[in-house]
Amino acid sequence: YPAVLKPISASGSKGIFIVQNKEEAISAYNNLTDLMGDKNEGWLYNRYGNKFILEEFIDGQEFSVEGFVYDGEFYLAGITDKKTTNPWCLEYQHVFPAGYSSKINDAIIAATKKIIKTIGLDYCPIHLEAKINDDQVTLIEVAVRTGGDLIHSHLIENSTGVNWLKLIINAIGN
Repeated sequence: YPAVLKPISASGSKGIFIVQNKEEAISAYNNLTDLMGDKNEGWLYNRYGNKFILEEFIDGQEFSVEGFVYDGEFYLAGITDKKTTNPWCLEYQHVFPAGYSSKINDAIIAATKKIIKTIGLDYCPIHLEAKINDDQVTLIEVAVRTGGDLIHSHLIENSTGVNWLKLIINAIGN
């Protein structure tokens, strides 16, 4: 503790509980199982059954990295700064591109390339979520997919003028 309890099937940081001890974890678990049973909203949380993740709480600013890997090279679309509510961690805004210093950007890109190499990703889009605290990048999750919340379909194109989805499809489809 502190830890994070969350359902494995929710997205956009829905259903996240930050817990400080066993009693709070049990209370959060009970709240989540109640949510899963709700006939109107339960499907948001239980698509894969009543399964949860209890993981270490990581302090810091959350961000995502959007890009793709082609023939061993990582191509960065950009870094998105995530704004979330406190204490529920619900995502309410994505700032693209993030306004981090070049030192922090370099640390994020270096960590992303290390993760890509370690996992052995190639010929795929990548969406990486992590937190940064005192220039230390800590991975939360990495997925072989484009980012959600309109990041790839709207934010990147509106910010850069590049139709990122079309670029990924053309690059990986060849």
